Amino acid sequence: MIEAWLARQPRVRREACEVATTGDRTRVRVRLAFDSVLQLTELSTPEATAALPSSFRHLAGVFDLRMSGRDVELTRTLSPGKVFFGGLFAPKDEFAGRRLVYTLHLPVAALESNATRTSDDGKTLVWDFALADGLKQPLVTRFKARAPLPAWLVASGTGLAVILLGVVVTFLRRRK
Repeated sequence: MIEAWLARQPRVRREACEVATTGDRTRVRVRLAFDSVLQLTELSTPEATAALPSSFRHLAGVFDLRMSGRDVELTRTLSPGKVFFGGLFAPKDEFAGRRLVYTLHLPVAALESNATRTSDDGKTLVWDFALADGLKQPLVTRFKARAPLPAWLVASGTGLAVILLGVVVTFLRRRK
């Protein structure tokens, strides 16, 4: 179901989608690549996820994106308690030792985040939650980063600077 949904998302590159069951544990690992964080937030809208089970939407989360200049702040609210009905229908020890781990790789280091740990000089953020905590209340992941300047903008600025320098040099030579 996840594979079919991803195939219908033209702006997303699926790098990996694995579902593995070992004993009574199921591990779902989905690795996606985006050109922009805006594409990630588009994927989380109710319209985009309508074909998926609600359990997927609660585990993937609801995204809130705020932009101020080049600063991007992304907050995601996960509701595993809605998937497992707050653990009401399972013994408490059923969730012991179970974890929800979310990893995000950024092109630049985060300026701030509530990640459990970071690596790659702050570019990789990892949130590691006990599933039991998510049954009691929603889990929130948050980061703030400064978007890198697009390469075309840097090239245009460099080109403009070279042209202006040429004009100034030509003007100064003609004055002499």
